[in-house]
Amino acid sequence: MCNTSRRLYFYSQSENLPKWCLFFSHVKSFQFREARNIAFSSIDCVSNTFKRFKFLRVLDFEFTLIDSIPQELTLLKYLAFRTAEDALSLPDNLRNLETLIVQGLRGRVSLSDTIWKMVKLRHLHIYDRAFFTLNSGQEFSNSPSSMVNLQTVSSACFSCVDNANKILEKTPNLRKLRCEVSKFVGSFPAFSNLTKLETLKISCGTKLTLIDQLKFPSSLKKLVLSNFHIHLTEVATLPKLEVLKLLGVTISSNIWEVNDEKFPKLKFLKLENPSFSEWNASDDAFPCLEHLVLKKCRYLKEIPSRFGDASSLKSVEIISCNEELVKSAEAVREELEGMLGTSGFELFIPKQQKNRFEGVL
Repeated sequence: MCNTSRRLYFYSQSENLPKWCLFFSHVKSFQFREARNIAFSSIDCVSNTFKRFKFLRVLDFEFTLIDSIPQELTLLKYLAFRTAEDALSLPDNLRNLETLIVQGLRGRVSLSDTIWKMVKLRHLHIYDRAFFTLNSGQEFSNSPSSMVNLQTVSSACFSCVDNANKILEKTPNLRKLRCEVSKFVGSFPAFSNLTKLETLKISCGTKLTLIDQLKFPSSLKKLVLSNFHIHLTEVATLPKLEVLKLLGVTISSNIWEVNDEKFPKLKFLKLENPSFSEWNASDDAFPCLEHLVLKKCRYLKEIPSRFGDASSLKSVEIISCNEELVKSAEAVREELEGMLGTSGFELFIPKQQKNRFEGVL
């Protein structure tokens, strides 16, 4: 146990907590970690134990299951805990809260209307999936409730694009968003309205979904797309994009053509289980690419020859790909070493995979 006049770190067994808390109700920060080697601990009657902690700004039970949050903790700025309930129940007076971290034991947490009263909230992290409660659509849209200070949300789950747009309209200053949209009807959420958004991770679950037109803001720096059938034209022209991960993404052609100075700022590219079998890139495409990761590329046989003289390229990683692609990556390494000498370029191939190919030879 570490105690100062303002902060208390309590490392003990959960059943010891109530008796010790009687002596530390003056602290502003309380963090608990279970001393026993168990998956997670559980504490009952938290409201009764902590109702005297009226000066508390930080309450950290991130790895502990608790049953309630006291109404008296009106000064809280940081709150983290685990819950066994599907519907999250929180006091409606947490107007000073800035960070909320909740782990639902059953994998999903439904957020009540109380969340919209947390007007200072900046970071909202719900694991594994967070569902926003919407009353009648028109009533919610007309409501003055909004969270203009909210910057980070993960992991939101929207039932459809329309519901996603309603939430995004109320959170206009998001910078980081991780979400899943269960149902698309040809359209895409209006992410382009989030003019400060820098990081976006979006999935449509396990079902491949066809999208005609993407809507991204020009501010985007990191983008992760999972299980979409899309055109990559809009993505290729994002002016600030530095990190792109395409996971299980399908395009309309067997050939991915990248030219005309596309991906001008991209530094990191990951392709996992892509649909195309051929990838062509002009000499002026990917001018800043530093790291390339290729995983489970069943059809792709060759890396664009353009990367053989790409002085910016620092590494290529090949994971669970075919032998032809490995040979192509080795050819890129030889070209770069021949052009730049000891350029510092690195080629990563898992040892098991490399031995398998060598055994064939």
